[in-house]
Amino acid sequence: METITETFIKFMWIFIGGALALLSPTLPFVLICVFATILDCITAWRLAKRTKRHHPEIPEAQIHDKFESEKFWGVFPKLLVLYGCIVLGYMIDTWIFPFLDMYLPNFMAGAFCFRELYSILENESSENGSAWAKFLQQFMVNKAERHIEGIQELLNKKKNGEQ
Repeated sequence: METITETFIKFMWIFIGGALALLSPTLPFVLICVFATILDCITAWRLAKRTKRHHPEIPEAQIHDKFESEKFWGVFPKLLVLYGCIVLGYMIDTWIFPFLDMYLPNFMAGAFCFRELYSILENESSENGSAWAKFLQQFMVNKAERHIEGIQELLNKKKNGEQ
């Protein structure tokens, strides 16, 4: 004779299995977006290291070139909203408009990855002396200027020859 607890546990596993089966088609989109986010984090860290090397006059406290758990945990809400949008797009595509080939999960993941790719290019071109980086800086912002407190004033002083 099964107890109520055992029956409840069985139904919970059935529910979890059903949810995983329902959401499994969205997994490739999520993995690609997580990969893009990790690359963005790595390039942001590389930018901080380059900025620290190129501008030793900037105080240590203003350059965040160490792993910070606060910023790391801030990535998860962004990914959860993205996953919710991908699942919503999948459900709309599958159940509301099955007769249309809208590819909403593809579109949502693609838009997110494009934004991450743009951020990666900004990170890699900032504080970089390469020809390709200088070309990109004509169109993109220097993230070092945007993220590091006080760097704009220091760069202006350096450009004008002040000490």
